Amino acid sequence: MDIKHNDTISNRIDYIDIDSWNQFYINHPEGGPWDTVNFSPDKHVVNFINFFKITNGKILDVGCADGRNSKYLIEQGLKVTGIDISEEVIKRTQKRFSKGNFFVKNLVELDIIEEYDAIIDAGALHVNHPKVYRKAFENYHNALKPDGKLFIRLFYHSKPEKIFGIRNNMPVYGLHDKDITGLIDGLFKITQCEYDPTYGAHMSGCNYLGMEKI
Repeated sequence: MDIKHNDTISNRIDYIDIDSWNQFYINHPEGGPWDTVNFSPDKHVVNFINFFKITNGKILDVGCADGRNSKYLIEQGLKVTGIDISEEVIKRTQKRFSKGNFFVKNLVELDIIEEYDAIIDAGALHVNHPKVYRKAFENYHNALKPDGKLFIRLFYHSKPEKIFGIRNNMPVYGLHDKDITGLIDGLFKITQCEYDPTYGAHMSGCNYLGMEKI
């Protein structure tokens, strides 16, 4: 099933504030602070691809933004689809990387069945409200083929569902390990895990997780 451009995404603050993210990308035409001049990929995404020996197939890059991970995945010969809630960033990412397919789509409203070999979420989920996390994991599970793999980066916090702050209606949340375990119960098993205690201005670190669909 192909992803179609979605013109009716819910602009609800309990999901994510789309207008604020569009304005963010307008204000950052060369990419957000996570991007580099040459669009180097997240090293943990590279590790995930190597760990699971993913050499072919279809990859979904969720929250692709300006496409630094999509670029790497395309260069590996993978068939890449990228989604983001910001129409502003999708327009320029599609123009920049013509070998990929990029669409405006909300991860909470993802309605794909067994289409992808792997999903990359390098920071999309934790800018959404925690009450939609289980639904997002269910959507990822549904979108993956039976032996599909999921990479996800999640900010860590020692207390459950901790909000780090809101800037222009753009909150970032952190999750405790126990929160993650409950969210993926019956859907995924964690095969690869790395904790970086220094990542992020909040200095609470990030969990980098490689999962297999069950």
